[in-house]
Amino acid sequence: MSNANKLATLQHELEQLRKENAHLRAELNNLRNKQQTPAMNTLAQFQDLLRALPVLFFVCDSRGRCLLWNKACHELLGWTEEELKAHPNPLSLLYPDMMDYQAAQMRLEQAERRFYRYLVRSQSGAYRLQKWAYCRLPDGHILGIGYDIAEMDRPTTDIVAADLEETRVQLLQRLIGDITHDLKTPLSIINTKVFLLERESNATRRKIHATAVAEQVRHLTELIDNMVEMVRLDNQTALKLERCNVHTLLLEIDEGLRNMAEAKQVGINLELNADNPYVQADPKELHRAFMNLIRNAINYTTESGSITVRTQSVDGQIIIMVEDTGIGISADDLPHIFTRFYRADAARSSNTGGSGLGLSIVKRIIDMHHGQIEAHSTVGVGTTFTIKLASLRPQDNTTD
Repeated sequence: MSNANKLATLQHELEQLRKENAHLRAELNNLRNKQQTPAMNTLAQFQDLLRALPVLFFVCDSRGRCLLWNKACHELLGWTEEELKAHPNPLSLLYPDMMDYQAAQMRLEQAERRFYRYLVRSQSGAYRLQKWAYCRLPDGHILGIGYDIAEMDRPTTDIVAADLEETRVQLLQRLIGDITHDLKTPLSIINTKVFLLERESNATRRKIHATAVAEQVRHLTELIDNMVEMVRLDNQTALKLERCNVHTLLLEIDEGLRNMAEAKQVGINLELNADNPYVQADPKELHRAFMNLIRNAINYTTESGSITVRTQSVDGQIIIMVEDTGIGISADDLPHIFTRFYRADAARSSNTGGSGLGLSIVKRIIDMHHGQIEAHSTVGVGTTFTIKLASLRPQDNTTD
């Protein structure tokens, strides 16, 4: 047989093998689909059943983000499943009162399978008295089931006071524990340094001890100021809203924090690209939120690192991003960074330790402006905070 015939025969055999291989692959895929389809159909049917239950029913992840919100919840409270899934913190919509919000958050974390009474705000602004219980699923998600009692004309905290009292005590105990820890550490350092100052004759060492005392006094002052600020925000019911240029605020903050950043050899880059930087806001409060966020980025960014502040306009919103090349936040700590007094262990050092309230104040102010804030982080790479605020309509923007 000639080489040409051998080559033709070989090509024919290869073509037959290719066809058989394609046929086997198709059969294998059909087999897999037959095995998976019943399970997928069963899961979809189960989810449809849960959504159709006449009782109030939802599922959220460990961070409180909505995964399932059934028809009964939608019909009674107004919000759709899609709206709550799109919101990074749906609890803030349902519980605008800070004490109710904190109580609901703590009960979600505990997931005690016990019914508690709540005043839940509907999308229309009306309040409904409801009972909810939670349990934690094997995958870490939280299932909530509840039933409606009555609609209230206004928030009547006396009705749920008995149920809230136990949670208030727990919150107070946690608060006292956190405050005690944060006060005892700098006071202990101050006490030690004062003792050494009284006995130290060397001028250089006395200066070192005095500097350490001054730093701890600064830390205590910051802690107390932030505690007062947090209490003020909790009790503030109205903002002094006016037309506000976000870019102007960021430029002012950049100027104010430039010396702090340069002292740490951290660069601040502004990329203000939003074509509509105007929002309806309280400029003092918004300035405070941005200031805390950027100062926090400086504190947790190592020397020779950088911070980039970006803005852009998307779908009627202005998006503000503060991105740093700092130490980052672990996946375990990330869900808790907006919790009062919470700080990751890596951050509890004399070099980077703050009051533990800075990010809580930021979130409270953004929530009061009906905005959204979320964080993404990688340890050793850096952290990005993203704020979304509703922009003023173009016709509302007049020349400055």
